[in-house]
Amino acid sequence: MKEILPALIFMLTTVSVSPQGEPGVNLDLGVVVDTFAPGDPVEIPVTLVTRNDPQVGSVSFEMAFPAAVLSFKGAALGSVLKTEGAELNTELRDGEDGERKILSVDVSSTEAIGQGLLVTLTLEVSQEIAINHDIQLENLSQSSQSMDGGDLNARGLDGSITSIEFIPACFFYMH
Repeated sequence: MKEILPALIFMLTTVSVSPQGEPGVNLDLGVVVDTFAPGDPVEIPVTLVTRNDPQVGSVSFEMAFPAAVLSFKGAALGSVLKTEGAELNTELRDGEDGERKILSVDVSSTEAIGQGLLVTLTLEVSQEIAINHDIQLENLSQSSQSMDGGDLNARGLDGSITSIEFIPACFFYMH
C-alpha cells in the first residue's frame, strides 16, 4: 500500500486541468409526458445551456415532427429574452418525405442571451392521437453566433411528447 500511495499522489498532481473546450451552446428540445385529449395544445420548452460563458447573440435551429399527429400553432420568446431588442422568427415547411413538418426557428437579441428557457413552441395534438403514444421531436440542426458575429459551437438534443392515459382518482381515497 505504501508503494501505491505515492504513485497515486504523483498521478493526481500531474493531471492537468484543461478547459472544457471552446465556448458553445447546447439547445435542448423539451420532453413532455402528460394527459392530452385530441386537439389539445402542447407547450414544448426549448432551453439554452451555455458552456464557457459565451456572449450569445443569436440561436437558430430546425426541428422535425410527424405531420400526422402534430401541427404547429405558434412560438413565444422565453424568460431569457424579455428584452426589447429580442426577435423571434419561425418558418414551417413540408419535409422531403411528405410525412414530417420542418420548423425553423431564429432567435436574436441586441443583448447577450443567457441560459434558460429560450422559446416555448405550441403544437396541437391531432384528433387521431392514440393513448400512450410517443411522438419524437427531432433536432435536425442548430447554430449560434456570439454578439460580435463569430460562430459558436452548437449542439442539441431531441425531444418527445408522450400522451398518457388519464386515471381518475378514486373518490374514497380522496378523503
